[in-house]
Amino acid sequence: MERTTAASLVSRLDALPVNKWHWHLLILCAAGMGCDQFESQVMANVLPSLAHQWHLSDTQVGLMSSSGFAGMLIGAILFGMLADIIGRRKIFGITLLWYSLFTGALVFTSNFQQMAVIRFIEGLGLGGFVPVAAAYLAEYVPSKRRGLFLSLFTATAMLSYSISFVVGFTIILPYGWRWAFILGTLPALLIVFVFRHVPESVRYLIKRGKVTEAVELVEQLEQRIVGQVTVPHAEAIETAKQSESAEPQFRYRDLFRGGLVKIVIVLSFLGFAFNFASFAIRMWLPIFLVRELHVSLSYGFKLNAIGTFIAISGQTIAGWTTDHWGRRPSVAYSFIGYAISTYLIFACKSYPIAAWSFIFTYHIINGAAWGSQFAYYSENFPTRLRATGVAFVQSVARFGALLGPAVVGVIYSRFGVNSVLHLNLVLLCMAVAGIFLFGRETRLRSLEEITRMNAGADLPSELASPMSMERGAN
Repeated sequence: MERTTAASLVSRLDALPVNKWHWHLLILCAAGMGCDQFESQVMANVLPSLAHQWHLSDTQVGLMSSSGFAGMLIGAILFGMLADIIGRRKIFGITLLWYSLFTGALVFTSNFQQMAVIRFIEGLGLGGFVPVAAAYLAEYVPSKRRGLFLSLFTATAMLSYSISFVVGFTIILPYGWRWAFILGTLPALLIVFVFRHVPESVRYLIKRGKVTEAVELVEQLEQRIVGQVTVPHAEAIETAKQSESAEPQFRYRDLFRGGLVKIVIVLSFLGFAFNFASFAIRMWLPIFLVRELHVSLSYGFKLNAIGTFIAISGQTIAGWTTDHWGRRPSVAYSFIGYAISTYLIFACKSYPIAAWSFIFTYHIINGAAWGSQFAYYSENFPTRLRATGVAFVQSVARFGALLGPAVVGVIYSRFGVNSVLHLNLVLLCMAVAGIFLFGRETRLRSLEEITRMNAGADLPSELASPMSMERGAN
């Protein structure tokens, strides 16, 4: 029998057939993702009521939108680092509880300043959850289905956006905006399922020296999914310990050394550009529809509820294209399609039916753009820096989300909606150029193989250790 190493321990995970256990894990992660994104989106649906009730200027509307994203930026970095230090599972639960409680606190705000501060604090948890959950899911899903699973993981975001718009015309308009935030406390109920059914990441356990626990967890999964343990217990523990002992400790500065610098820059700009462009439109869309297309707020909510619901099809399309065409082509097509669809909405404002159809198109392509990115983020970092790396990229992306609504408040009030669309197009084209010039294709590669591939691009030598250089099974 071939001698077992720590890398072959994770390759045993990669070799497992996709089973209902993987789907159950996806459902739980996706539920948390959906709740997270509901909290992010519901503010856009609350803002028209707040702007009227609190007499907010366009600049204040933009700042209110951006306050939560400022918290997300910091939360992604903070909780991403903690996930690599104390574990994915703990931070998964902590961030879920955090954003649920502070969403509830928004109910008691009574002015612009109070809501902006609490929204910032809430954003810490919102920003921390997504990169940690994405890194966690990527470490359990076999490489041949990783793109699909991470696209479906983001698909619940589109479902939650649809629900938030339904909440807009069924609850916010007739009963008041505070009820939207009361509903936002419900994700706290997921905590019970997290700590009862979510195991710690095997790759994290190996990196932290908890070899026995990692081996036992892999054996449990093999027994559950294929009905047998593929490597003797004692041999797996002994050789995994030998390989683990050579692993370096976590250092944040490793993200900015060797070939990882290029990876971090490419992915960070990719995230920044799309988050800027996406939230520049998304947070203002209910207001744009009222002012530019001259529809009622209730009707605008209904249009977006339908549009964001069918956007789930975009996530499904992204899952197929990322696994069959590749990560980079999927990102490119969806980014350019997103920019074009937003132009068409407002170009056809004199023709309502055409404008509505392009609203739906916009939502579908927006879903595809989100779905095409997440697998690529998680795959490009070595295990011991994966949550931190994804979190850093997401924090830069959140900076784009922070700037987008605020910049729109200034540009829109002075130059109109077309100037906003021009800026979005330039950013998205630059991101597409960057990923093709400097990014690497990761389709159908194991996480360990991607680490080895990036090591060929001057990855710091200690990150390309024998353990991480070992070829994982596809």
